[in-house]
Amino acid sequence: MSREWSRGERKEHLKERYRNKKEKFFSLVFLAIVFLALISLLAYGISVQADIFLLIILVIIILILIPIAVFFTDVIHWEP
Repeated sequence: MSREWSRGERKEHLKERYRNKKEKFFSLVFLAIVFLALISLLAYGISVQADIFLLIILVIIILILIPIAVFFTDVIHWEP
């Protein structure tokens, strides 16, 4: 037989399972800072005409981090 939950018990249980808004906000800010830093590094490398090999490595790192960031935000924001 299933357990009967009161409204307060359900709210407390959901608060424990899901992350709060502050954690979600800090995760998004952290990811935004990482991507801004990588893109600015790429722009700076292009402006000073850095070695093409280093620029390609930086583009590959950015492209690899995109799916990782999508997975990370999905885990933080929508899954318990």
